[in-house]
Amino acid sequence: MNTIQLPNLNENADVTQPIVIGAKAYTFNFRWVDTFCVLDILLKDRYLVKGRAMTTGSDLIGRVKDDELITGSLFLVNKYGYSVEPTQENFSTDYYLVWVE
Repeated sequence: MNTIQLPNLNENADVTQPIVIGAKAYTFNFRWVDTFCVLDILLKDRYLVKGRAMTTGSDLIGRVKDDELITGSLFLVNKYGYSVEPTQENFSTDYYLVWVE
């Protein structure tokens, strides 16, 4: 299990950051839209995930079938074990991504 720190979307509602998982460098784009975060994951210039709403309790990459995709599962997790959705204010402080191979 690996954890990925989330960006502060309260300061900037659209953040792109490189994230290395396994031996591959992905580009994650986090955008806050209305009441939720939308996730894009790119490998080089190719979208692997586009416009996926980040919700707790669902595998963010589970429905995507692509040989280039990160293997395993990717979940949004509340640091305190709560099953509530994040707000723009607590997205980076109370949540993180968990990647399970």
